[in-house]
Amino acid sequence: MRMKRPGAVECPAEGGARELLLVDYCAGRLAPAMARELEAHIFVCTVCRPAMEAQEAVWSALDSWDAPAITPDFNRRLFAAIDREESRHSTLVKWMRGLAARWTPFPWHPALPLAAACVMLLAAVMIDGPAAQFPPAVQNSQVKAEKVDVEQVERALDDLEMLNKLSDAPSSSAL
Repeated sequence: MRMKRPGAVECPAEGGARELLLVDYCAGRLAPAMARELEAHIFVCTVCRPAMEAQEAVWSALDSWDAPAITPDFNRRLFAAIDREESRHSTLVKWMRGLAARWTPFPWHPALPLAAACVMLLAAVMIDGPAAQFPPAVQNSQVKAEKVDVEQVERALDDLEMLNKLSDAPSSSAL
């Protein structure tokens, strides 16, 4: 926690470490001076006070909780459950291997390195290979950009405008 000014603690909620600081406070891991500064801050801070009250409620619940006593046959039941789980797992593995053996006419484990090498070779060709080529029909239909002279375009537009004005003017034969 940094000091903003003498006697004022930076709000832990602003620094994002509020939960860790409050846990350390409730566990008694803060230095006495830091604990006093935090207590003074919590007294005036409306953000930290509810968090501190919730943290204290958790710690008091943990302090009041009594773990049940271990029964005399706990170890026996634990090891029996472990053995049941291992046998169930090994039975499932045996069943899956048998199923794979029925559906696979040849062992596929030796083919894995070959398949991995083919995938790597294909990836290398796709990455370093030539760029994708379009079919000739697509290439011919593409518009090719040409260098355009801006002044020439302006003159052509002026000429078109002049021709439009001439076509709109009344003809001398109509008079």
